[in-house]
Parts: sequence; structure tokens; C-alpha cells
Amino acid sequence: MKRTLIFQLILCGLICVASTLCIRAERLPIKLYTSADGLGSSFVTFLMRDSRGFLWLCTRDGLSRFDGSRFVTYQVGDKSGPTGIERILETGKGIYWISTTSGLYRYDPNAPLAAAETKSADKRVLNAEFVGSNLMSLYEDHHGNLWAGGNGLYRLEENGHQLTPQKIDLNLPLKRTGQLVVA
Repeated sequence: MKRTLIFQLILCGLICVASTLCIRAERLPIKLYTSADGLGSSFVTFLMRDSRGFLWLCTRDGLSRFDGSRFVTYQVGDKSGPTGIERILETGKGIYWISTTSGLYRYDPNAPLAAAETKSADKRVLNAEFVGSNLMSLYEDHHGNLWAGGNGLYRLEENGHQLTPQKIDLNLPLKRTGQLVVA
């Protein structure tokens, strides 16, 4: 019985070794995109794939959308809006929340285009509403609740187009060394 088991183990080992000799590794085709290809900046801070299949890249020179073949770079807000984009989040309702170097913006792709939606030679202006100067990390849970991190944990209530933060008590010890940051 032991000899049969040892024989089976040796046979399995030989089959595994023989199968690895037949496998070949191939290099994947990799393309490096830069601002010369239409990307807003080669300095990308965050990227996200949305529900429509677009890839959004947050750069220090605007928000770039990639459709698989070309980039379109957007200025968020108005023409004097911030250029540095830090994060983007698409909610289950299809609303985009864009965190910039100067605050938070809300973009509804189903809203009618404003007169400020213009095209220039290098950038388009995205019809996004300024919500506030709070700089925070945003997340959406499975129930559609919007959460924010920063100097604490907040649950965000959307009233119209404004966000009302409700601070969540984390019941942490009163004596802490250093500041609490939720990211």
C-alpha cells in the first residue's frame, strides 16, 4: 500500500514537471501613454473605470477620460477652476464626485449642458458644480450611503446638490498621541 502511494506521488510529480516544460510565457503588449498622447499630465494621482467603460485619470493638469483609443481632458468647474484633480468616485446613481486641490465638485452626466461647457484646443470644461472646500476621501457602501474621511469619519447626506456631513463617533480613547486621519 505504501509503495503504491509513493509511486502515485512520484508519477504526479513527474506530470507536474513535464507540464511546466510545455508552458511558454509571452510578453503582454504594454503601451505607455504620456501627455503627448492627449493625457492631461503624465503625473497621474488616481484612476477609475466607470459604469460606461471609460477610464478616468486624475492628473495635476486636469481630469482625463480614456475610451480605449483616445484621451479627452477636462477642466473641472469653470475656466478658472482648479487643474489638480486628486480623486473621482462614481456613485450607484451615476453621479461623479471629483476631489480637486481646492475642493469637492459634483458632476451629473445626465444634466443638461450649460453654456460654460466649451471646447478649447487642448481642454474641455466639465459642467461640474462646486460643493465645498472640504478636502476628503469619498467612498460609497453597498447600500448607496456616501462616506467621507478626513479629520474623522463622516456620513454624507445629499440634500439637493449639497452635502451635509454627519460626524460618526468612533468611541476612541480620549488620550491619543497625534491627530486622527481617516483615509
